[in-house]
Amino acid sequence: MLVLLDIPCRRTVEFDVCDRRPLDDLYEQAKARLGDEYAWDTAYIAGRHGLSASEAMESLDTPWLSLRGRILGGKGGFGSQLRSQGSRTGTKPNDFDDCRDLYGRRLRTLKEAKSIVEKLETDEKTREEAAERRRKKIAEGLREKPAKKHRFDDSEYSRNCEEIVEPILARSYRSLIRPKVSIQKPASSRTSASVRMLSSQLSLAKNVQISSAGELAKLKDKSLFRYEAYVNGNWVKAATGKTFDVVDPGTLETIGTVTDMDASDVRKAVDAASTAFASWKKTTAKQRSVLLRKWHDLIITNKDDLARILALEGGKPLAEATGEIMYGASFIEWFGEEAKRVYGDVVPSPFGNSRLVVLKQPIGVAGIVTPYNFPNAMITRKVGAALAAGCTVVVRPAHETPYSALALCELAQRAGIPPGVINVVTSSLYNTPDVGGELTTNPAIRKVSFTGSTPVGKLLMKQASSTMKKVSFELGGNAPFIVFDDADLGTAAEHLIACKFRNSGQTCVCANRIYVHERVYDEFVDRFVALVKEKLRIGHGLDEGTTFGPVITARGLEKVEDQLKRAVNSGAKIVLGGKRPDLKVAGHFFEPTVLTNVSDDVPMSCEETFGPLCPIYKFSTEDEVISRANNVPVGLAGYFFSRDIGRIFRVAEALEVGMVGVNIGTVSSEVAPFGGVKESGVGREGSRYGIDEYLNIKTLNIAF
Repeated sequence: MLVLLDIPCRRTVEFDVCDRRPLDDLYEQAKARLGDEYAWDTAYIAGRHGLSASEAMESLDTPWLSLRGRILGGKGGFGSQLRSQGSRTGTKPNDFDDCRDLYGRRLRTLKEAKSIVEKLETDEKTREEAAERRRKKIAEGLREKPAKKHRFDDSEYSRNCEEIVEPILARSYRSLIRPKVSIQKPASSRTSASVRMLSSQLSLAKNVQISSAGELAKLKDKSLFRYEAYVNGNWVKAATGKTFDVVDPGTLETIGTVTDMDASDVRKAVDAASTAFASWKKTTAKQRSVLLRKWHDLIITNKDDLARILALEGGKPLAEATGEIMYGASFIEWFGEEAKRVYGDVVPSPFGNSRLVVLKQPIGVAGIVTPYNFPNAMITRKVGAALAAGCTVVVRPAHETPYSALALCELAQRAGIPPGVINVVTSSLYNTPDVGGELTTNPAIRKVSFTGSTPVGKLLMKQASSTMKKVSFELGGNAPFIVFDDADLGTAAEHLIACKFRNSGQTCVCANRIYVHERVYDEFVDRFVALVKEKLRIGHGLDEGTTFGPVITARGLEKVEDQLKRAVNSGAKIVLGGKRPDLKVAGHFFEPTVLTNVSDDVPMSCEETFGPLCPIYKFSTEDEVISRANNVPVGLAGYFFSRDIGRIFRVAEALEVGMVGVNIGTVSSEVAPFGGVKESGVGREGSRYGIDEYLNIKTLNIAF
């Protein structure tokens, strides 16, 4: 790793190609060639894109440098315009206020950026003064807080860079230093689905401007929007007083700030949960069931507000967000009922003067870590089971989507769930390693439940092993979706729409590799592409008519673009989509993309995409497709469509996954066990098996 300075912040950047020379060397070389003002730009580009200093210098040209100075605030430039705009709207005057709006609507391409720059008056003196101010800010930041490896600094400068300035700069110089995806246009005489280009026919929603403040004002119960952590029945701030920003992925606008807790705050939450466990474990199953039912009813009553909060922070279309609220509530209802069905056993003893009795008891305090793609349902599925079993919990929700978790706490408090039984600690990306480490190593926590990527799951499992905690992990997937030649193609295409593009492809069980028999391949692709154009409307989740929202994170969007580039460079053909749509809002949007002629060796085929890329592969035989479907280290879910009853049983049993959808594109409900095999995790959630993850089995051998 090499610590590089960005303007106006510092970041830790991983090098892929270039050598790891000290920053000073890069800076001095650039300074000698380009002058002091542009030296930091060169160092940034070198580190961010794996270039040598000379390659980075060659990437810079006069229009780009002029644009760079204008964005970061010269007299009469963008910074001045934005300060003026901020004062009119009552926002804090700052060089970077509303830069995200500028990024989304005005700096879409380098060509447009250059044309804007040419219209602005050039003022060299002001630019030099701005550069000096930036250097002073950087120097002050370094003296105040050294950069740490593998983490983003959470200072004001770093947040500005990550959330506002970085997208502007990345968009502006992408064409200078990143290779473009080259797409070969098919000959007009070819009409096969594998080469037809239809990207211009995707539909947009109404494409209106969305304001976070305006959407929050629509909440019927504004007390559901919380920004402090929930510990021991109280709303508390971090001991340090720090906060972090939560950003709407559909506009890149800051929704609000949330308290940023560290390991010391987590220990207090664990202590509160431990104290509460002493009394909570003694409550009867009936008492716990009644409280969970009240919580469920409050969730249903407030579903509209909960869905609006979820759509704002998670990017989902409002109808889809409402669906998640109902889905999440079903787990609270289910486990409230299951609490009364935790049965033990009486085992026949081999001895006449004794009896063997098996009891099930709550395991203790559970540490729970949830992802950003289902900020409501992933919490209810875990917490519902834990509370029904008699456990208490400390939950760390994803830093991208904490508001849904805090709204659930507000409703749990109203339902009468005692203080300390549910605790939610919020933390930024910066504090995540320490918070996760505390949850997995604190001896008072006896159970850890995590949903997320396989690499992070392996790390948490290693940490949890230090105190031999019980774990249940739902990790990454790479689901095959197989269409045999005897399948109902219309039904298969309909189900693939939801299975692939729900939440813009950001679900762990979404179809990642679509295998279609060669006899029906072209027909299926034609049907599927037509349905995508008909059903999907791209836009902000709260824009009327939207059925397809943004990717939640910038890094997720970059991964989608990288996988697409690699696939196309290896011969894949884009049939539909393939680019960022032209929208008024400046979010992390990417078109639903359908590809054919994709190699089995590209990252898209071997890794979980977690985005709206839909590669469709041909296959010839049943054995071949089963072998290809199983040729990955993970095994969460799989799907196939066939009307042959013999094949249904053969394929279902042969697929190395934890869940199989046969002639259907969904596998999850509150009554069905959810979980995977291989590197997709351990344990099960939901169903009557889910509550067992929070119970210990105790054997009594009673002699008389």
